[in-house]
Amino acid sequence: MTRTDLEQLYDLGKELELWERELSELKLQYPIHSPILSSVKSAAISDRISEKGNKIADLEANIKCRRELINEVCDFIRNIPDARMRIIITSHCKNADKWEETLDLVGGDGSVDKIKKKYYRFLDENFGKCPDCPVCPECPDCP
Repeated sequence: MTRTDLEQLYDLGKELELWERELSELKLQYPIHSPILSSVKSAAISDRISEKGNKIADLEANIKCRRELINEVCDFIRNIPDARMRIIITSHCKNADKWEETLDLVGGDGSVDKIKKKYYRFLDENFGKCPDCPVCPECPDCP
């Protein structure tokens, strides 16, 4: 999991929904069972069925990987020791709330700027400055 994965959690979930909808539509259009074919046309029909079957299999594999990534990010959020930071991360990353909405959830006498600073400080401490490196700040390629 990377910083980018965390920051895009909401969009990853939406993309997963689109892929699941596409998979359902494909399965309705091209059911797995097919008639026993004979004649010259059977090869062309068989190729189309095989192509759609491959597309379904690829989509199922992508969906499985995306679910695993989303679960990994959600597990990361659940394991954040600070309850306030869990609320901030869940609100901002998972629910795609605006900063003002996140502030309302956190409550207290804070400000949007304080919430943002706390959020970005947390990301820097846990992921470094490299958004796509899962091992930062130890990564030798990162500043």
